[in-house]
Amino acid sequence: MNYQVNSKYRKLRHKIQFVISGITFKFLHLPPAYRIALFSQVTILISLYFPWFSIKGISYGIFSRFLWWLGTLLILWTVFLVFLMFSFRKKEHLKQRFGIGVSDAIIFIFFWSLQFFLLFLALQFLHSFSFFDKDIIFYTAPVFAICGSLFTLWSGIIAYRSSRREILHSLYVENDALSQEELDEYKEILSKNSGTPDKKNMALPI
Repeated sequence: MNYQVNSKYRKLRHKIQFVISGITFKFLHLPPAYRIALFSQVTILISLYFPWFSIKGISYGIFSRFLWWLGTLLILWTVFLVFLMFSFRKKEHLKQRFGIGVSDAIIFIFFWSLQFFLLFLALQFLHSFSFFDKDIIFYTAPVFAICGSLFTLWSGIIAYRSSRREILHSLYVENDALSQEELDEYKEILSKNSGTPDKKNMALPI
């Protein structure tokens, strides 16, 4: 009995180690801009579980009866974005399925902009509560969420500029290699035609 329990424990431990090592490997291979975005997304996730405001001494979070639908949408959207950053094959499969031909940075900027819009919408709802109840107190969790979203958008812009720079550099290298090959071919043709002229071919037909 103890052997079976130990065997299940070892299998579970190996699975956890495999998942952690896979996440660590993918994180280390992420570009620096996407690492900043990942930390920002984790900050947003953590801030969603803290109280956002209080009314008459009672604290409420984003999952309260006032904003539960928006909080659920935000956490699902954030988890989806984190999954999309780690899953390269799923991301490419979605791009091929929907016929998306733009770069990953543009896709993430679009998704992160929607996330920022949802957070801004949540803040507008919270601000509207102050018109009905003057005893409302706002906490710092929404500020962390907004700052995380802004840092995410900033990292997306950095990733877009970096990818664009890499594309321009690769095009420049390819064009430079092609022009060098054409120049070598032109030099080879000139070297063949630069021999001493044949005097028989230069004789006038008289």
